[in-house]
Amino acid sequence: MTKLAQFALGCAIGVAFAACAVVAVYFRPFWHSAWGMPTFLLIFWIVMTLTVGWGGRGRPHSFRFGLIVSTAITSCFVAAVFINKYVGIGLICLLAYVAVKFLENSNGEPDPDPGDKQS
Repeated sequence: MTKLAQFALGCAIGVAFAACAVVAVYFRPFWHSAWGMPTFLLIFWIVMTLTVGWGGRGRPHSFRFGLIVSTAITSCFVAAVFINKYVGIGLICLLAYVAVKFLENSNGEPDPDPGDKQS
């Protein structure tokens, strides 16, 4: 990516954050209404799907992976907001544990069978 494209991308991200701040202040009664939290969670889910699904420079996009991960994270936040904060915290801890185990096993080698006795 050229320096001009990086500069344009940085400016676009800055404008997007400024627009979000203006919308948050201007539409404050909406965000405090009954529709505010579900709308925020939907926007959060869409943004997480797009950002996690982006593979990075030179790697393929994986929309399915982004959808799975963002759905899990958003489900934890839904549980924290609508059920109980302790249930949400527990689900977030469980999700972090599963993510660590996934990253440990994703080194490209198959897991050895625990039933095999290697000597």
